[in-house]
Amino acid sequence: MSVEQKKKGSSNSAALYSLAAANFAVGTGALIIAGIVPEIAKGMNVSTPLAGQLIMVYALVYALSAPLISVWTSGLDKKRLLLFAAIGLTLSNLAALAAPTYEWLIIARILSALSAAAITPVAAAIAAMIVPPERTGAALGLVFGGIAISTVLGVPAGAFIGGIFDWRATFGLVAVLSLVAFIAMLIFVPRDIISPRRNLASLVGVLKDGPAMGAVSITALVMTAQFIPFSFAAVLFADALNATSGEIFWLLFAFGAASAIGNHVGGILSDRFTPHRVLLTVLILLSPAIFAVWLLSLGFWVAFAIMAIWGAIGFSFNAPQQALLTRLRPEQVTTLLALNASAIYVGTTLGSAIGGGVLTAFSPNILALAGGVAAIVALVAYIVSSSRVDPESVEAQLAET
Repeated sequence: MSVEQKKKGSSNSAALYSLAAANFAVGTGALIIAGIVPEIAKGMNVSTPLAGQLIMVYALVYALSAPLISVWTSGLDKKRLLLFAAIGLTLSNLAALAAPTYEWLIIARILSALSAAAITPVAAAIAAMIVPPERTGAALGLVFGGIAISTVLGVPAGAFIGGIFDWRATFGLVAVLSLVAFIAMLIFVPRDIISPRRNLASLVGVLKDGPAMGAVSITALVMTAQFIPFSFAAVLFADALNATSGEIFWLLFAFGAASAIGNHVGGILSDRFTPHRVLLTVLILLSPAIFAVWLLSLGFWVAFAIMAIWGAIGFSFNAPQQALLTRLRPEQVTTLLALNASAIYVGTTLGSAIGGGVLTAFSPNILALAGGVAAIVALVAYIVSSSRVDPESVEAQLAET
C-alpha cells in the first residue's frame, strides 16, 4: 500500500465503511442467536440449555481459530481473503437457515465462526494500513463500529424478524447482510494489501511475548467485567424494575446506541490524546459505570441513563486498544489483532460463566458488584502491563518515524 493510496481520503472512507458493513454482519451473526434460543430449542426439539450451547460453540471456535487463521492466511491478498470469508459467512448462515437437525445447525455455526474469525482481525488490519498513522484510531473506531451498531440495529431486527416469521429467518437476515458486505468490499477495498508470510513459530513467538500478550489480556479482562452483568441484563431489569418487554428493549437500545457513539468517540480521542491515555481514562471510569448498575431500582429513567453511560464508556475501549496494539508490534499487527479478537470472545464466555455462577449463588444485584470488581482488576492489570511497555515511548518513536 503506497503513500499515495493512503492519501486518497474518499476512496479510503468507502473502503472503511465496507469493512464496517462486514463487521456489522459478523456482529449480528454472533449475537443474534441469544434472542432466539427458546425458539431454536422448540423448533429442533432439544432442551433450552442445549440450544444455548450454540453460543458457547461459536465463541470457542472463534477464539481458537482467529490467531491460527491469521497465520495460515498471511502472505495472501487480504481483499481476496475477506471476500472468501464473506462468502463463507453467507453460505454458512444459509446452511443454518436450512438445517434439518440440531447437529447440522452446530456444524453451520462452526463454519460461521470460522468465517467471522477471518473477517474481523483482517478488516482491522486493513483499516490500519490504508490510512495515515494519525488517523488509525478513528479508522479502527469506524470499522469496529460495525459490531457496536449490530447491537443496536442488527440484533433487535433479527429478533423482530424471527418473531414475525420463524427463527430460521434470522439466519437469512445475516446471510443477506454478509452478501451486501461482500459486494461493498468487492467494489471499495483496495487490492494488493499483503502482509509478510508467517508460520506457527511466529504465532508462538507472539504468545511468548510478555508485553504483547499482557496488552491482549486486558481485552479479555474488560469483556469479562462487562459480560458478568450484561449477560443477564434482562434478569437484572426484571428484578430491579419489574420491567416489561418494551422497557427491556429501550434499556438495551440505550446501551447499544451509546456503545456505537462511545466506540466512534474513543477512536477519535485516541488519535488526539494517544491510545494509552484514552485507555487509562476509560478503565478508571469503567468500574464506577458498572457499579452503578446496582442503582437500576431507582426507576426506569435512571436505569436508562445508567445503561447509556455504561455503554458509552465500555465500548470506547475497543478502538484505542486496537490502535495501541498496531503501534506496539507493527510487524505482527495481524496476529495481535486476531488474538485481540479471540480475547473478546474469551472474555464474553468467561463473563457469562462467572455471571451464571454469581446468579446461582446470590441475588441478581450482586452481578453489578462482581462486574465492577472485575473492572478494577482490569485497571490494575493494565497499569502493570503498560509499565512494562511504556506506551508513551512507543508513541514518541512512531512520531519520529
